[in-house]
Amino acid sequence: MRTKPFTFAAVGLVGLAVLLAVTPARADSTKWIGPDGGNWSNSDNWTNGVPGNAGAEPKQLVQNSGFVGTWNLDADWAITKWTVGSDNANWTLDLNGFDLSTGNTEWFRDVKKNAVNTIGDSVGGGTITFGGQIFYRGGNADAERESSSIVIADAVQATCNPPWPWGPGGWNTGYNPGDCSIIAKDQSSLEMKGGAVNIGNEGYPTVSAPGEGLTVTISARDEARVWWDLPNNNVNLGSTPESMGGGNDWVDNGYGRGWLEVIGNAASIDMAGGLTIGKGGVRVEIDDLAQDAAIDVGKSLVLTTTQTAEIDVDLATGVTPSFMQVFDLIDWGTGDAGATRTGSFTLVSEDVGTWQLIHDDTNKVVQAQYLVPEPATAIVVLSGAVLAMRRRRF
Repeated sequence: MRTKPFTFAAVGLVGLAVLLAVTPARADSTKWIGPDGGNWSNSDNWTNGVPGNAGAEPKQLVQNSGFVGTWNLDADWAITKWTVGSDNANWTLDLNGFDLSTGNTEWFRDVKKNAVNTIGDSVGGGTITFGGQIFYRGGNADAERESSSIVIADAVQATCNPPWPWGPGGWNTGYNPGDCSIIAKDQSSLEMKGGAVNIGNEGYPTVSAPGEGLTVTISARDEARVWWDLPNNNVNLGSTPESMGGGNDWVDNGYGRGWLEVIGNAASIDMAGGLTIGKGGVRVEIDDLAQDAAIDVGKSLVLTTTQTAEIDVDLATGVTPSFMQVFDLIDWGTGDAGATRTGSFTLVSEDVGTWQLIHDDTNKVVQAQYLVPEPATAIVVLSGAVLAMRRRRF
């Protein structure tokens, strides 16, 4: 009887089959467990190996261990999915001049308590691209107001590039109250690819949270720049009706605020298209008495009449304007001669009596005028008032 020849190939196939049968399948995620100052490429710093580069397994980095400290990127890296955000997780990822692309990112998908995640670069030239469910806000029942921030620091060049036309912010039901921020500071830059900030979508507005609901702020500080290169689309802040580009129509009830914030004259926010504000508004801190406009809007300025678009003006420590001094806050129509303004801003209640707003449609600028008299002026005004009172007695 003829027998089948014995080959090493056959043994190899049998051995491989046995190996596959007894070896558990490798999970698709891994978690950072490294020390403060640990390197990204060191497999000992991960529960399941270094997260995949260019699609290699494991694909997903899950950073939810509450790590506090600095972890170091030590090569250009790309991962398919990045799930980050946990209570009290105050860490810094040092890019060290390298580039990180995170693909579909769930960054504080559910807002966490007292959490600040910073992307820095001690070398210079580093970049990060992220985008996905950012401050998405799940339906967990929690009445405690929480705070989560993403900080782009040093000279990092960041791009928020979600796989859909809207940007960060909740758009589901069942929100908990929370304050969320993406902050660009130092000499960093942040390009926003999604044209909405906390807008709600597909009939699910941010209306069911108690208190003030969810607020999302995009902030530029120091010498940082934030911009939208979307000439054919408006940037939408806060819950806005369908006619304003915000999904389905709804009654807002006051929740779902979006804010733009500029702190300091050297920082800026600009957009190629128009700006639509439903619920939320603009905050500006003045640190230079010759301050230029903080926000540049390329096309029309649309302020919904059924909701409240607010302006909040602050002064940096040691800065005192002169009586009736005027500051430009928002330039609009800078790229469109036919641009128009619809609706008006209102001051936040704390600013009433200190500032008044000027909507100058001729020069297409929104300004704030300082109403607090200087001490000498105040004495003159007071003296005149007293004299007038005395005259009325006769």
